[in-house]
Amino acid sequence: AVVIYGLVPITNRYSHAKVPIKWQHLMVWGGLRGSLSMVLILTLPDSFPGKSTLTTLVFGVVALSLFAQGLTVKLLLARLGLLRTTASSGNRYSEARARVVAAKQALAHVKTLRDEGLLTDRPFVQLEKIYTAMLTSAQADARQRAGVSELDEQLLEGMRRLAEIERKTHKQSAHEGLISEDDAAALDAEIMRRVDQFEIAIDEGEEQLNEFLDKLVQESSKETDNTENADNTENTEAKTKNPDG
Repeated sequence: AVVIYGLVPITNRYSHAKVPIKWQHLMVWGGLRGSLSMVLILTLPDSFPGKSTLTTLVFGVVALSLFAQGLTVKLLLARLGLLRTTASSGNRYSEARARVVAAKQALAHVKTLRDEGLLTDRPFVQLEKIYTAMLTSAQADARQRAGVSELDEQLLEGMRRLAEIERKTHKQSAHEGLISEDDAAALDAEIMRRVDQFEIAIDEGEEQLNEFLDKLVQESSKETDNTENADNTENTEAKTKNPDG
């Protein structure tokens, strides 16, 4: 406990991938004691004073650690809000999402078959009606099964994919000479820092996540305002220098 609560906050100050306080609690509680202490106590000679008492104490601590802490880890995870949906509900939600994707793909392919002349109007209308109904049903099922944690997972997945698109765009811009390699590296580091902070906010809970999202929106709005003010300043200076223009 002293090592984790004492050193982890220090390492968090100098690392982009920070360890949330909830995970620190879990690291302390999950630090099961056992094999090393038992080996050490059993290697003592029988003539060692108090060996019997020490053996009893060590085995008692080990038993408490294994049974009390080991069996309550799941409860702690739930208490800290680190448990996602159960496997069964998560699988049902994944199945619903898979049906949504499949129905969308099939519906799009039906239209492709019609455009290529492989389907006439009547079978096209019938197939479109069937797959549209399947898509609507799958979407309703997915919405019903999606809990808060599942929506957070979607949000995180979306953030990661969009971040990857940003990074590829900056890399392409650097390759084309639109920005320097150093600028591209700096932008890349900023993107990865944002994703890391986003993951931490999700682990910390809904309140921290909402605060982080609000902060992102405010920062983006501030950057937009600064850009607009700079453009207005440039336009004003240009008109001042060329009043007839």
